[in-house]
Amino acid sequence: MKNGAIKSDSYDAINGSQLYAISDSVAKRLGGGAAVDVDDGTVTAPTYNLKNGSKNNVGLRSLYLMKTPCNGTKPKANTALLMVLVAQLPA
Repeated sequence: MKNGAIKSDSYDAINGSQLYAISDSVAKRLGGGAAVDVDDGTVTAPTYNLKNGSKNNVGLRSLYLMKTPCNGTKPKANTALLMVLVAQLPA
């Protein structure tokens, strides 16, 4: 089967290798050991090993990094928003 166009206005059918390529691209960009399950095509969750334990969620990892000092300095961000988001992090 010929590759279908993958774009917002396309009605082409796409094939398995195209779907796999998309999933593989997502997994590689997530890092943390994320991979494509060859049986069902799902992307397995990454594991990010942080100072306070492992996280399997990109959002939680990002929030943890936002609240963690870097080189002895506190990150600069919208303090009110950051406080609300950090309060929702698991211990």
